Amino acid sequence: MTAGVDRLLSAVKSLLRNRHTVPEEGGVAEDRLLRLEAITETALSHLDLEELLDELLERIRDLLDADTAVMLLVDEERDVLIPKATRGLDAELEFPVAIPIGQGFAGRVAAERSTVVIDEVAKAEIVNPVLREAGIRSLIGVPLLHPGTLIGVVHAAAYRPGYFSQDDGLLLQLVADRVALAITQSRLYEAEREARRDAETAYAQVAFLARASELLGSSLEYESTLEQLAQLAVPALADEVLIDMVAEEGGLKRLATAHADPEMLALIRSIEQRYPPNEEPRYGARSVVRSGEAQLVSEMTDEIVGQIARDEEHRRLIEELGIRSFMTVPLVARRGILGAITFIASSDRRFGPEDLAFAEELARRAASAIENAQLHAETEERAQASLVLDHVGEGVFLV
Repeated sequence: MTAGVDRLLSAVKSLLRNRHTVPEEGGVAEDRLLRLEAITETALSHLDLEELLDELLERIRDLLDADTAVMLLVDEERDVLIPKATRGLDAELEFPVAIPIGQGFAGRVAAERSTVVIDEVAKAEIVNPVLREAGIRSLIGVPLLHPGTLIGVVHAAAYRPGYFSQDDGLLLQLVADRVALAITQSRLYEAEREARRDAETAYAQVAFLARASELLGSSLEYESTLEQLAQLAVPALADEVLIDMVAEEGGLKRLATAHADPEMLALIRSIEQRYPPNEEPRYGARSVVRSGEAQLVSEMTDEIVGQIARDEEHRRLIEELGIRSFMTVPLVARRGILGAITFIASSDRRFGPEDLAFAEELARRAASAIENAQLHAETEERAQASLVLDHVGEGVFLV
């Protein structure tokens, strides 16, 4: 990969040297440019987007003997340019400034879709203050177009005024055209990969729901079935799963706890014993059962930990669990809310709206199975009671 970019750099530098020394006939120059384009396309065809931006900016800076180089890509929804990679100007990414198309230097390059050279930054309209604060004196920028569609802008800068020429712009645009092609290809590839991931996720979810439905329908002993469901969901859906049911005497009863790391179960039970749930918590099963609304916390922040923790020791124990994200969904049946299922992520996964929707579907099926089991049990109890009454009636008649 790097060798290919080095070949590109060598070819362009050769063109630079020849351009400044010996006048060339048109045919020779045209042939060199054609070969240069072929080398460029070959060199960049195997780079993914992140590698492409990093490698090319370094090479562009070296090619033009520039002090900095920046790549900005178009955000079509907001019609602005966003800095995505930089060399020699880290503050551009650390404090990114969205550049409206048509405003400032990069915005002008994008709007005019042509090379722009600024000999003295102090006399130019600049939107991003980082450029002046860094001491930049001259700029050169070209649009990234493919095919005719604006993708972004690449610009180089120097700490000296009047540093760049229009010939530098010609070479930079030649490289930028290949970059635009590579960015387009990378985006298409990433879109294909994302579509494949979505399809694989959808298939896995359908398969999981099929297994869960089979499990939920296999027995009327719903308490043991819920324990098996929690085990089935770890680690397929979460790193930890808690299932709580509304108790007859009120409150909640923990029916199932499953964790991808069995050693963490002891810590979980220790926390439950030392810190029983609040009567009116802001998060978790009690809050969801009370409101009937699902909860999604995509990112476990220090603020949320502080809202949950009772004291510093409780906070320390919660942090030891390594919770990164969680969601709690109610078990809603025709007769009301039966309980809640909590899914916890302590690995790199983060829950989002799609995960919540899937969890709610799983909870709906679980609630239906629980309610059916409860109705069956009630029917059995009434039948037993009726049988007892029949026997009692027979005894009274015989007496």
